[in-house]
Amino acid sequence: MLVGILDSGVEITNIEIGASVFVNEAESLNFIDDDNNGLIDDLSGWNFYTNNNELYDNYLHDYHGTFVSSIICGSHEKGSVFGVAPNIKILPLKFMSGSKGSIEDAISAIDYAHDLGASIINCSWDTDKYSEELRVTMAKYGDILFVCTAGKSGNDLYDFPVYPCCYDLPNVIAVAAVDNRGELYSLSGYGLLADVAAPGVDIYGAMPEGDLIFMSGTSYAAAIVSGIAALVKSVDPTLDGTAIAGILRMSSRKIDTLSGKIESGGIIDAYLCLQNASEWGEKNDQ
Repeated sequence: MLVGILDSGVEITNIEIGASVFVNEAESLNFIDDDNNGLIDDLSGWNFYTNNNELYDNYLHDYHGTFVSSIICGSHEKGSVFGVAPNIKILPLKFMSGSKGSIEDAISAIDYAHDLGASIINCSWDTDKYSEELRVTMAKYGDILFVCTAGKSGNDLYDFPVYPCCYDLPNVIAVAAVDNRGELYSLSGYGLLADVAAPGVDIYGAMPEGDLIFMSGTSYAAAIVSGIAALVKSVDPTLDGTAIAGILRMSSRKIDTLSGKIESGGIIDAYLCLQNASEWGEKNDQ
């Protein structure tokens, strides 16, 4: 199971996530493009921001991708962060340095991830700039689920859309953030364009250089949903991005605080997701 981390860099030597970092068996660290994909020594992903194989530059600019990764795949055995799906593999796709990055690099990273077989791409970032090129790319890869944040300005997405979560595509899912009381996080986007909600307040995760802290934001709610999506895919590897998105959308626990604020009306339920995944094939074969 391969999950792309379309984000800032990832500290792949971090004890919390190192065991889950993808290794390209067709490549070696020998200054040669062994797999003939145009990228030299892309052993564990690629840095599209500076066009090299350095997946981690520094703490300030690459803590976000590292933290997100730990939520998705943090080890249950060696580390202190218990990731949602510790046995999957992550593919670092660095297209940002801090908060700077280009849509063109994001598109190149998505193409690359598809070629390597990624079935889920976590997009813990957003922009208010619509890109038809990005929408077309995401639509082209229906076998990939794109898990996207519902924004960070506390607005109704219908009135203030952000992307890529607001692209009207069946393989894109928009994730809002809630606290431990089921209340919508104050900075989270919301509304009927937000598909599901997940915990996103005071989430414990790994920073570079061994730091462990709590952070809040829709970025981390999306990471939780990406982890759940990976578990769903593990139940039935034949599920494509659209099918996984459908399962996630129908697998929320309804709560009054989210009624009318989120399309699903509740918080995503991992157990219900897995249950629905196991029954998906039977329902759709009938």
